[in-house]
Amino acid sequence: MPNPYIKEAITRIWRAEGGLKDPMALDLSCGSGDTSRILSSCGFEVVATEHLDPPPDLGESVHRVNGVDLNHPLPFKSGSFDAVNLIEVIEHIENQAQLIREMARVLKPGGVAVVSTPNVVNALSRLRFLFTGFLRGRVRPLHYRFKPGNAHNVYLINFYELYYILFHSGFDIELVAKTRVKFAPVCFAFILYPLMWVFSFFAVVLPEKDPVQRKINWRILRYFLSAPLLLSDNMVVKARKRQLYEAVEAFGTASAPERDALYKNMYEEHYRNVAKESYQPTPRRRKRIATYCRFLGRDYDSVLELGCGHVDLSYALLKHSKKVVATDISIRALSAAKKNGGVWNQAHAQSPTPFFAQSNATALAFADGVFDRVVSTSMIEHLYPEDIPRHLSEVRRILKPQGLYLIWCPNGLGHHSDRDFHLSSLSHEDLMHHLERVGFTDFQTLLFNRFPFVVNARAKVHLERFLTRFKIRVLWSHLGVRNILLLARRA
Repeated sequence: MPNPYIKEAITRIWRAEGGLKDPMALDLSCGSGDTSRILSSCGFEVVATEHLDPPPDLGESVHRVNGVDLNHPLPFKSGSFDAVNLIEVIEHIENQAQLIREMARVLKPGGVAVVSTPNVVNALSRLRFLFTGFLRGRVRPLHYRFKPGNAHNVYLINFYELYYILFHSGFDIELVAKTRVKFAPVCFAFILYPLMWVFSFFAVVLPEKDPVQRKINWRILRYFLSAPLLLSDNMVVKARKRQLYEAVEAFGTASAPERDALYKNMYEEHYRNVAKESYQPTPRRRKRIATYCRFLGRDYDSVLELGCGHVDLSYALLKHSKKVVATDISIRALSAAKKNGGVWNQAHAQSPTPFFAQSNATALAFADGVFDRVVSTSMIEHLYPEDIPRHLSEVRRILKPQGLYLIWCPNGLGHHSDRDFHLSSLSHEDLMHHLERVGFTDFQTLLFNRFPFVVNARAKVHLERFLTRFKIRVLWSHLGVRNILLLARRA
């Protein structure tokens, strides 16, 4: 049964999620129905479930479903709900990982789950465990008469365990909300915080060698040392289902034709949910586009942009090329790109426009040797690793002899290798190896971000090796290796 502090926290969360059209919410094991009333008051149409006793009558906007055992698959269709509530329930569930996977299944992409449970990692609970071996929520042994199915808080879960299950079920935690704060946790946290921070740093962060895992460890440590987890009696966690999680997971077992279909479906769904008509290029984006244009040179006949996105680069390239072709795998993306074109080129109403074409980057719908330049920015990292050679072979095929391919992408050694849509993680060395194998040569890049001198890209390979070997993370951006900007010539 949630106390008033928990109800206040979840009310704030659900009120902030307003604005959805006809939102549906699932309230699992609703108990007396207080949490269902909160969801209903926030504009949701609610389905309230219970296992044994029927849910109470909560009005026309709340539909009651009895006999739902949370240790078994949920009796609802996939992608049926915008929101799921699991309030003071998970500590009673034996199959916790299965339940969270089921919550992810019934949620729509981008849907929100709110989970609350006793906070076993607050300062007093940690100290109690040190001296007694018991945590908050179960401060003494359970009575011998109670079997696991009926015992109180028998499956307590701490924040990291919940984080781990949510992460691998396709969720990202957005918020840990504060609930009731008592005097004892505040007192002990005030005394022990410096020691907890230092010990946690040396035990959790410093020994980790993998850069991605170290970043995750930092994120978890910040949560552990935050006020909601150090001081609150209960933790209330807001997690959002990652967009297209199921589609990304499917790439691992798909064949090449199946992956091509997955790309198309994935990005059609993505652009269904992303409004792009109001896009305005930032000053930083404009500077980057100017760099691309200088790097590609001037006065060539034709250029192809792959994954045109906001299409601002294609319009900028019209100043240097007689013909510009902008492609994307998604019809919705191309439709948005055509609308956005005027934003970039609005000062010249009669100026030429790019040709727009739908095309898959792994099977380009163009004849051999028709382009002088090909450009892809923030595109190649979205391809599955096995598809990168296919893509590069296709680019080489459509380029004229001595044609140039410009690539910009994050560096997997020093950038966001855990991002949602990034299926591949490439370094300068990895990318140049792939390019050489399909017939590219003469690799060039810029020396530093602030000093755009053109140099042989082999220098960046040696630089990223040095920075990786000695773990000098702070210099990745300043030395121009956090991202990859590479110009390759067709042999």
